[in-house]
Amino acid sequence: MISAYANTSSLELEGVKVFSSMQDTGTPFDEFTLTTMLNLTAKLLVLSYGKQLHSCMVKTANDSNSFTVSSLIDMYSKCGSFDDALRVFKGSSGLLDLVCKNTMVAACYWEGDMDMASELFWRFSELNDTVSWNTLISGYAQNGCLGKALELFVLMGEIGMRWNEHTFTSVLSACSSLKSQKHGREVHAWVLKNGLCLNPYISSGIVDMYCKCDNIEYAELVNASTGTENVFSVSSLIVGHSSRGDMVEARRLFDSLKEKNSVVWTALFSGYVRLRNCDAVFELFLDFNTNKIQVPDALILINVLGGCAIRAALHPGKQIHRYMVRMGIKLDERLRSSLADMYAKCGEIEYAERIFKRAPCRDRVMYNSMIAGYARHGYENKAIRLFEEMLESSITPDAITFIVLLSACRHAGLVELGDKYFASMKQDYGILPEIDHYSCMVDLYGRTNCLDKAVELMKEIPVKRDAVIWKRS
Repeated sequence: MISAYANTSSLELEGVKVFSSMQDTGTPFDEFTLTTMLNLTAKLLVLSYGKQLHSCMVKTANDSNSFTVSSLIDMYSKCGSFDDALRVFKGSSGLLDLVCKNTMVAACYWEGDMDMASELFWRFSELNDTVSWNTLISGYAQNGCLGKALELFVLMGEIGMRWNEHTFTSVLSACSSLKSQKHGREVHAWVLKNGLCLNPYISSGIVDMYCKCDNIEYAELVNASTGTENVFSVSSLIVGHSSRGDMVEARRLFDSLKEKNSVVWTALFSGYVRLRNCDAVFELFLDFNTNKIQVPDALILINVLGGCAIRAALHPGKQIHRYMVRMGIKLDERLRSSLADMYAKCGEIEYAERIFKRAPCRDRVMYNSMIAGYARHGYENKAIRLFEEMLESSITPDAITFIVLLSACRHAGLVELGDKYFASMKQDYGILPEIDHYSCMVDLYGRTNCLDKAVELMKEIPVKRDAVIWKRS
């Protein structure tokens, strides 16, 4: 019963209730029950449930086999408590087996600690199997260590370890991120040699790689060669054509699909938003609601809100917000940021503030949106105070943060503060100034009659100066 609830979307909490009833009535349970509950807890991402289960396992002596240990490591990792996962792993040295090791390597890469993941992988190298290699390759690919992912893929083949579909999908993802058609073609050749070209996951990875490398013609050939309809491949082709500005072909591909999942809908929405075709975004959303029974996922709503923000269209933005409330859609960090950004760009700063302040967890994107909103509508001092609050919250600024911050200094004529932030982005955060940062500073100097400083700064620009910067000086 618990397993059935755990595997049924939206009924997971019923599984928790059944387990609680078992405890209340003294019904005996075994390690299978507990590991099912740990997997359910990891799915719900509720750490407090996991800790209660761990305590129950210790009391009932059900924490002494590798199966439950690996489930504990997985639960703590997915619930965001890496330190607890590491403690469980270190405390189970006598139970160490391949499953526990692979689970801990995966926990390290979800945490972003690839040094520890690599150390564990090589320390117990005699245990490594294909899953071990795939886990580390995927970790490198997901954490931006793309060259290492490719190196490990080659090494895996050299020692005679067999590749499978998971290996190829991870390494193709690395090639896509690198936009390296050379490496991608080599992987494609290995796929053909191993007779895996008809695997839907691998073929969609190859199509995506060619699209990311701007070779749409090859991508279309690969998609056609499979002889089957692959929604993920078509989604990549839609993104590829929209990146070239060809929304006619993107829409043709979209309409050609018999079944459309949220991935393909999101791809078309993203294409229209990228080209700032807001009318098409709104029309597509109406089409979605007409033809779809399910509630749109977060990415679709984020794209629609993005269209409202581009157009500064407050009325449809509020309609979308009301729709989300009516449908009971849970606001995650991305949706909150998009809502705050939409209201800020529409000039409704109070609405944006309300959403920002109610957010249980504020990330960099949300701070950037709010700082930009303040700067854009004449609340420069609030923008600067919010930036200081961001630093106090231990959130590291990025290049976008400094663009909106320098824009606030520009509008307020704060030369000394602008100088301070411009220097800080390089010295304290290692962020190299881009053309937009230089434009803000040159405009700031121009507005405050610091023309000598403007000219000196323009001489330092390591990129070709455009007409906008010359005009501002």
